[in-house]
Parts: sequence; C-alpha cells; structure tokens
Amino acid sequence: MKRITFFIAITILFTSIFTSCRMYSKFPKVSILTSKGIRLNNEVYFVIHYRIFRRPEGIMRFPDGGLPKDLINEYYIVKYQNSNEENKIIYKLCTNCLVMDLHFVDVSKYNNKVYLLIKFINKDNEKEEKMYVINPQTNETVVKTKKFVFPESVDNQDIISIKSTNEFVRFIYDYDKLGLKNPLDFMNLSDKNIKKVLLYDKLNGRMQVALIYYMIKNNKTKLLEEIEKENTNKYIAADIRYFKEGWSIKQLKEYYKSIK
Repeated sequence: MKRITFFIAITILFTSIFTSCRMYSKFPKVSILTSKGIRLNNEVYFVIHYRIFRRPEGIMRFPDGGLPKDLINEYYIVKYQNSNEENKIIYKLCTNCLVMDLHFVDVSKYNNKVYLLIKFINKDNEKEEKMYVINPQTNETVVKTKKFVFPESVDNQDIISIKSTNEFVRFIYDYDKLGLKNPLDFMNLSDKNIKKVLLYDKLNGRMQVALIYYMIKNNKTKLLEEIEKENTNKYIAADIRYFKEGWSIKQLKEYYKSIK
C-alpha cells in the first residue's frame, strides 16, 4: 500500500512539474516591424509585420530558447499621414505567411502612382515564392511574377527609411481604432491583474502603453492612482503623464531620451 501511495505521489509530482514547465508567458508580447516607405504628396506608404505572441517558458525553452507561440501573425500596408501624424491600415496582405525580409520590400513610382514590391514565401512550403506588386492607393495587385523590374526609379527624397517608418508606429496604443487585433484581448483585464502586471512583471513596452490607455479610456481612476503611488518605473510614469497631461509624441520621446 505504501509503495502504491509513493508511486502515485511521485507520478503526480512529475506530472505537475512537467505540465507547469510546458507553459508560455501569461501575458503576450507585441511586435511591429516595418519596411521602408514611399512618399506621395503628404502621405507615406509602407508594410508592417504585426505579431502578438507568447514567449516560451520552462521546458519549452529547451534546447535552443524555444519557439514563441503566435497568437496573431499578419502583414498590412499602412498609410501614414504627415498632417495629423496618424497611421491608417489600408490593405491586409496575408495572415500566417512569411516575408523573407522586410528590408527587401522595394518601392517605385510610375505615372504618379506608387508601388510596393513584396516577396512572400509559403509557410508550409518554403520553396514556394510569390511576388506581389501592389498599388496601395487602389489596393490593386498590378503584377504577380517572380521577375519584375520597376518601370522607373524613385527620387531618394521620396524613399522613407525603415528607421523613419519605425518611428511612425513606435507609439501605438489604440489598436481597435487602427484596425488591428487588440493584444489586450489575450489578457486577464481584472484590476488586480493589471496592477500586478504593470508593477511587478517585465512587460513589453507596447503592452505597457496599451494597458495605461485602457485604464484611462475606461475611467479606472482609482486603479491608476494606486499604480502611480506604488510605481518606480520611470517609463510607466512618463506614459501616464503623456495621457493625463496631454503631452505630444515629441515631448514623450524627448523625455524617454532624458531618462535612459
């Protein structure tokens, strides 16, 4: 009897350890990567790779760090308007597909129209490649071929660097307005959990801003005040001030630099 009890106890112990180790992070991480862009009049067009994922933990990290669990993996063409510093999703390219490298997204103009050349590979068959030549102003796919040469070159002043397009999407917090899946949909949004996550967990910066915006949008004044009192993170304090005091993006970026 004792041997059976001991065996059951050991089995339960190892099962619980194994199960707990096969977990991903409780809160998701957001990644937004950009391609270079092309300017037309007062607008800039470029591609973003939007991912929401959970990092592997415990046994899932072996042997080489593990693979994240994708919740959202999508590509979009985005229009950035200089006049109001706002992004707008204008075209969804694909879901759960792979671009070989956003650095190789090319741009061109022809007859006062802009084009983006995008190379995709099939997620299930990496040998299968597709080239898309898209006019983002009309969402028209102009050409689908592996070999395509743009009819004319673009002035360098109209090509926007990846560094610049990254800045365009650096401070996104209203995912619903932009038309992207909200990463907060994958979180427990109880007051207790929000407070714990912001104060004690190492959050991805985009998630941090999204949570602060969520509290302000939903009038969670008491919760926000509690977090402000207990918070020691200068970046969280800055993000709260951005919303409460009406800072501009420029002010926030300058403040970020000053506390590095």
